[in-house]
Amino acid sequence: MEALWQMMFADDVVLCAREKGVLEDNLEQWRDALEERGIKKSRSKTEYMCLNGLSLGSVNLQDSQLPVTDNFKYLGSTIQSGGGTKVEVTRRIQCGWNNWKKMSGVLCDRKVPPRVKGKLH
Repeated sequence: MEALWQMMFADDVVLCAREKGVLEDNLEQWRDALEERGIKKSRSKTEYMCLNGLSLGSVNLQDSQLPVTDNFKYLGSTIQSGGGTKVEVTRRIQCGWNNWKKMSGVLCDRKVPPRVKGKLH
């Protein structure tokens, strides 16, 4: 089974290609299709990433060079170029601590009945 090479969710689109030329062609097709329908693609948010240390060189869209990135967020999860998970794991741990800080005042307060604490937990 062949992998999905175009993923869409709401206003986020991910294009995947093994070759630079194919990627640039797909970018132009998407740009044309969106602009035909009156939708402008955000050039400031458009970037590319090469996986596993491979390099395509510069990727262009309408004679402007796109910035390269080592990771990006898609559907709430961080995807890294090396395939690692460190950034995502660190982010999730930080979210857990932030939520603990928000609730610790209530959960550690002796004046709050255990029944209420149980509902919060």
